[in-house]
Amino acid sequence: MRYFPTNGRACSGTAAVSAKRINFAAMNSENIILSDLSAGYRGRGVITAAFSAVVGAGTFVCLTGRNGSGKSTLLRTIAGLLPPLSGGVSIGGQDISRLTPAETARKVSLVMTDRGAIAPQMTARELCSSGRLPYTGFFGRLTERDERIVEKAMTLTGAEELTARRVGSLSDGEWQRVMIARALTQETPVILLDEPTAFLDIEGKAAAFALMSRLAREEGKIVIAATHDIAAAIRYATDVWTLSRGESPVCDTVESLTASGRLSILLGDAGTFDNNSLHHSAS
Repeated sequence: MRYFPTNGRACSGTAAVSAKRINFAAMNSENIILSDLSAGYRGRGVITAAFSAVVGAGTFVCLTGRNGSGKSTLLRTIAGLLPPLSGGVSIGGQDISRLTPAETARKVSLVMTDRGAIAPQMTARELCSSGRLPYTGFFGRLTERDERIVEKAMTLTGAEELTARRVGSLSDGEWQRVMIARALTQETPVILLDEPTAFLDIEGKAAAFALMSRLAREEGKIVIAATHDIAAAIRYATDVWTLSRGESPVCDTVESLTASGRLSILLGDAGTFDNNSLHHSAS
């Protein structure tokens, strides 16, 4: 992971250099490149101030910060659902804003906490199988390989016992497991998750974090998850970005946080998520 200062606002890291020196064309095709990116809603102000970063394959980033700090907004911007206020996002060397929905769905899977407009009469397996739509076409007919991918995803997330359940009958925790399974069936190089463990019990949370870590470490995926569980983030993630509304994120590797002593500051500020002390400590 590399972080780059932007317009005098540094996303603190162990290898900060000028964003103008980045040779984007030479970057690995699996990278996410955030270039002078700021996120928010037009007419309502900036939520995440401009910063630049390159996120490489095999990286597990946890976004931390208090409610309203911009975690969900940043995830939606990276996913291409929300246009950036400035700068841009590229995945695999392609500008996310220029991709069709089908092309985006082959690059990024997104797990949000809300249930949206998904039909409650669908079964959990049907919902999970819908993650294959970018590959199966309009009629959604699954091949034997598609079926195996769905079965593996449901097994990995502990959702196999929910196969025949109607979506409308699922608890919040069960819903979360099925949606993570659905993301896995998309077989995307990038997985974005908004509070993926919010409704899981202690055992389920540990299993979910371990799965996200394994997907990054063993399968080379880029996993970015918003979470309030800083202790789990430190244990399982490779990188932690701390967000405060209207500011650039404080970004660093867990290894660097531990070596520099800033980890104790992060854990000490867990209740307030005020990143001013982290900026000061990193300077």
